[in-house]
Amino acid sequence: QDVMTSDEWSVVEYTFVKKDSVAKDFSKNYGKVVTDGKNAGALYLASSWALAHGLTKEFHNAMAALAKADANHFAVANYNRVQAERQKAPGGDDPATQAILADLKKDDYRLNQSDAGHYGILTKPAPAGTNAALKRRLARLETAFDNFFYWFALQENVQQPALPKYRLYAVLVEDKEKFHTLHSSWSRQPMVTDGFTPRRDNLIVLSAKRLDETYAVFEKNVQTLWTRGINRDDLVSGSVWDKRDNRIDIVTGSAYQTLAVMQKSLDDESERASISHEATRQLLLATGVLPRLVNVPEWVQSGMAGYLDTPYGSLYNGVGLPSWTNLVSFKHFMKARRIGGTSDERYTTFLRTISNQFFRDVMRAEEDQKDRLEKETQELKDSHDIAQCTAWALVYYVIQEKKLPQLMQYTQELSNLPRDMDLDERTLQACFARAFGLTGNDTRRLDATAGRRFADAWFNRMSEYHLEVQDAERALTDYRFPAPAAKKAGGGQFGQPGGPMGGGANPGLFPGGAN
Repeated sequence: QDVMTSDEWSVVEYTFVKKDSVAKDFSKNYGKVVTDGKNAGALYLASSWALAHGLTKEFHNAMAALAKADANHFAVANYNRVQAERQKAPGGDDPATQAILADLKKDDYRLNQSDAGHYGILTKPAPAGTNAALKRRLARLETAFDNFFYWFALQENVQQPALPKYRLYAVLVEDKEKFHTLHSSWSRQPMVTDGFTPRRDNLIVLSAKRLDETYAVFEKNVQTLWTRGINRDDLVSGSVWDKRDNRIDIVTGSAYQTLAVMQKSLDDESERASISHEATRQLLLATGVLPRLVNVPEWVQSGMAGYLDTPYGSLYNGVGLPSWTNLVSFKHFMKARRIGGTSDERYTTFLRTISNQFFRDVMRAEEDQKDRLEKETQELKDSHDIAQCTAWALVYYVIQEKKLPQLMQYTQELSNLPRDMDLDERTLQACFARAFGLTGNDTRRLDATAGRRFADAWFNRMSEYHLEVQDAERALTDYRFPAPAAKKAGGGQFGQPGGPMGGGANPGLFPGGAN
């Protein structure tokens, strides 16, 4: 009988955060509103809150009550349209993806369709017992689909996106090397999650395994525990304690169980973040919200997808909430004077965001890193974080400030540009300026004075936003951006200072892929 040492016991660090469940919060804040069913304004807020916090049942209940209270409410008409349209089966496959789908099927990838029929996942033949994981991924794609259209249904004075004409597809890649090869050949898009979505093909490519280096270290170290005759699934479910031949003492078993649940949670977090982000990117293009044949700047693709996804580190599902990753990054880099700071620096950050310069710099740096066969540097990781968080923050700001119609006008400005042409900084700035009324007398360019006012308002407002759980915001900031500490001598054990997981590293707080 193996017994865990004190070093093994100390592998897990945690921060206790006190927070009621979102279901309890909804019941406390909106339960009576929905039960009474009379106040249309309050019911609209209840519906919006429920959708934003992943409470599907409560969302539909609140919308049903809103329909009775005010059948002419704009959200009711939009909601009913989505309800009717989503019942229709897609009209087959997108002609633009048929060649890729055919090649994948020749490579022994098999098609698996979701129950609602909007999605298909192509996978290699998998071992027995993996059907549940596949069905879970398909269900999550359908959830992202619903969240996208229901969120738009709740937005006033915005043209509603048409549901896709064709079935949407994702390919699940088991082999990490194969996944990275596909990324190199199909897309230059910096990865936010453990997946990517090439714009022209509009096919989601998902890694079946979490990719970040911190998780790889964690997985390698805990793998030895599962060779001691203990089934990880039994630990996660708790059934290990019901087995008659169980010889694990309570202390050792509890430690094993904690690690098993932690690893399962990290796997689940990756799947949730990857599907919610990439499915949103795919829908933005499939619905024509963003033009598929124009070289759309990465900032608006990533920013809009980030607004509607459930990112790494989230304590619960969400749509349109302050981002558990990007808000933390934005405020950290703002405090560190990497972005913002003086009015001139804010304006520079604004220009670099709408010109797509942050992402261009990241793509060049990533190509240079690959050419030199070097590991990703901290500077490159920071540049990637800055590109992502400024994109998200700009989208979040304009939507919170009721400027979604202007954002949609911006996407229309992009649609009017030539197909697949590289867009220079002045062109991108002019598109944004025309959509948001920042041109002055010359509609061909951004007016500097108006741009500075916009940038100052953006940064001032972002500094006021917080995660809903501020204890979690502090914990996430400390973990992702720890204060420099003096290096301690010795160590080297798993979970100890100097070891692979020392220094407060937490695999659940870091995005996969390029991060």
